[in-house]
Order: sequence, then structure tokens, then C-alpha cells
Amino acid sequence: MPHMIEQGTGGSIVLTASISAHRVNYPQPQAGYNVSKAAVLALKDSLAAEWARHGIRVNSISPGYMDTVLNEGPGLEAARRVWRKRNPMGRMGMPSEIAGPVVLLCSQVAGSFITGADIIVDG
Repeated sequence: MPHMIEQGTGGSIVLTASISAHRVNYPQPQAGYNVSKAAVLALKDSLAAEWARHGIRVNSISPGYMDTVLNEGPGLEAARRVWRKRNPMGRMGMPSEIAGPVVLLCSQVAGSFITGADIIVDG
């Protein structure tokens, strides 16, 4: 990232946080994960404030439960049911549904005045 400052051309950084940074997840115990994702939000806030003067925008996205290989297998079926039930849309998100918010935050047109933001993508 120091290279971005040295180049003097500005840019955009999008960090991946999680809904776990905003609220405690259930039913799985994951205090360490939640704390680490909250730290991502704190890092985003600090870098956004410090690097804005260099034309570098720093934002994050916080995905909700996503239907990925990490959630496959019969051992997690009960948890997947809980996650779907607790979601207003009644399903888990698809990884492709994160792409739009990332494109927005990276855009030199649509996102050019957005820094220090976190977009929650949780259905």
C-alpha cells in the first residue's frame, strides 16, 4: 500500500469484513472470528481517514451467510437451516452477489466520493 501513496495516483481498496463484525452469529461459537472481522472495520476506518489526502479510498463489504464450499457437508445442515430461517430472504447469499457492491466501491465514477463505508450484503 505504500506503493499507492508513492505513485500519487490515488486508488481504491476494498476490505472484506463480515456481518460477524456487526453482530454475534448463531448457532456456531466463533468469538475469535467475530473479533478479527471487527478489527477489519477498525482498520478500514483508520486507513480511510489517513489515506484520503492521498486520493486513496478505503471501504469494506460485510457479507452475510454465503453459500460456499466452506458451508458444505451434512455436518452443517442444521446450521444452514438456522441461517436460512433467520434471513429475511430465506436463503444464503451467492458469492456472485458480492461483486456488485465491490464494483461500486472500486468505481472511479459511481464510488468516487465513498470512503470509510461498509456495505452489508446479507439479504
